[in-house]
Amino acid sequence: HTSSCYEYKDSNIKINEKTLLRPNSLYGTFKAATTNIVEQVCKYKKIKHVIIYLFGVYGPYESGTKILPSLFKSLSRNESIKLTNGEQIRDYTYIEDIVKGCLLLGIKKTKKNKYNLCSSKGITIKNFIFKFVKIGKFNHRLLKFGKKKMKENKFSKVIGDNQNISKEFNWKPKISIEKGMKLAIDEFRKRDVI
Repeated sequence: HTSSCYEYKDSNIKINEKTLLRPNSLYGTFKAATTNIVEQVCKYKKIKHVIIYLFGVYGPYESGTKILPSLFKSLSRNESIKLTNGEQIRDYTYIEDIVKGCLLLGIKKTKKNKYNLCSSKGITIKNFIFKFVKIGKFNHRLLKFGKKKMKENKFSKVIGDNQNISKEFNWKPKISIEKGMKLAIDEFRKRDVI
């Protein structure tokens, strides 16, 4: 079962799989409810299962409403884009590393039933965006930080702890944020995502 970091509560420390689920958004509440249902059904039916908590996943085939495709579309058209203050801290992992982690947990026999798939490294959204702008050679003056209010998932800090999968399977992300962004931008340009 694939789950979300937004099932957890906002935390100043890295979030591990033992952190209590305390969602504070509609999305997080639905995901937590689904996770609880999966756990209870599997327990009742005696089905071996794994719950994978995803944090910030990014890559070239994200929904157009996500941050990178939105930035790419606006900046490619030389249009300004309204953003939050960007001080929120997130944990981003490139999709290829996530897929490899999911396959590993789906194929191998696991010792636990909950795993965070994440980098275990935090970056402010502002720095994440500035990296994207630099790599894509976009005009940074088009970024309008502080002009947009946060709507949902208002966490100030969301950083996962990937110790379960790291210790058990020696898994860790291989693709840096910079390399992942370059791959995403190249694909956006190839597909003319404007």
